[in-house]
Amino acid sequence: MPSTRRRIAIILPLESDHSARLLQGALSYSREKPAVTLVDVFYPVDQPGRLELRDPVDFDAAMIWASRDASWVEALLDRGIPLVSVSGDWPVERVPCISFDSEAVVKIAVEHLAATAPARLLYVDFRTHGLPVKERRCQMFVEHTRRLGIPATCHQVFEPADAADSEAARRLPLGDLPARRLRQALASSPLPVGIWCGEDHLARRVCDLATDMGLRVPEDIAVLGLGDFPVAECGHPTLSSIPLPGERIGFEALAVLHRHLIEGKRPPPFTPVPPPPVTRRESTAGHSPDDPLGRAMSLIASGACEGITVKEVAAGVGMSPQSLHARFNRQFGQPPGEAIRGARLAAAKRHLADPSLTVSRVAALCGFDQVNRFSSFFRRETGSSPRDWRKDPV
Repeated sequence: MPSTRRRIAIILPLESDHSARLLQGALSYSREKPAVTLVDVFYPVDQPGRLELRDPVDFDAAMIWASRDASWVEALLDRGIPLVSVSGDWPVERVPCISFDSEAVVKIAVEHLAATAPARLLYVDFRTHGLPVKERRCQMFVEHTRRLGIPATCHQVFEPADAADSEAARRLPLGDLPARRLRQALASSPLPVGIWCGEDHLARRVCDLATDMGLRVPEDIAVLGLGDFPVAECGHPTLSSIPLPGERIGFEALAVLHRHLIEGKRPPPFTPVPPPPVTRRESTAGHSPDDPLGRAMSLIASGACEGITVKEVAAGVGMSPQSLHARFNRQFGQPPGEAIRGARLAAAKRHLADPSLTVSRVAALCGFDQVNRFSSFFRRETGSSPRDWRKDPV
């Protein structure tokens, strides 16, 4: 009697948070169906061509995440191996796809950011040109935003010729040229602006650059990520994000492949998986009034230019200065005194960006009674004078 056990390969890129969720969903299915054995096959995310297949292959079907330049997909199709894609990069007529509902994700993102009453919405991604899924996402973003009567644009941080465009580079602070491009995009957007980022790591970089430019998150720039991966809860501010339902996608992909192997029924070309609602955090929602550290950060933001002290912040949230220092440092990675200086510097940069204000007026707005004291503070914090920074803020 022929064996009913089926071997299904899970072919995913390494170094991807989403891969872990997809694999977890596939594992959940295999635990429910003992007749399914998983074969895990991984490849470097930036080098899909490095995957080498055995001949003959040792699996009956495969769930794949692969770009169009992955030649091994063609090899599997030539061998008649049933495939289901979870990335959407291959034509669904050739490789059936189960993935998150892109149109629903775009609608959720636009409506969430529209609620912040922005003057403009901006979609930012590491790369969009030449990537059909992301190009379509940009198009849908602009179309849906304009239907709400809000101007919208798209921006990519990396250009095709950038040698530094890699998965590893996307997890590090941006290099000089990509950072300059992103700063220029932020500087040219009327405030307030709502920004949706193609992934959480980029949303973190947007928040970092906005703070460096003296822009407030979420008051000046509301930032929404995609994925709801652990990086969204690291650093300050914490990131609002749309979760990617990788576990459900992985489970459904295995179920479809298993059914195909048993019944011989080809999956539908595309099965959309609806995304969960936005996980709201500080980058679009601000601080919770019930959070004493959030209230401390709000007091610092509003009082830094009025000369607020750490002792006054601690009293304002009902804590001792020592307790505030310890908890603040643990939560935000810096002491409250440094946060006060940072908020004062951010205000200075924001005011210097207004050409109608003289440096002396900016000094007064930031709580300095003498211009030379303001200049010394600014040079100490940035390495340049207020006038030099004003000439080249990006």
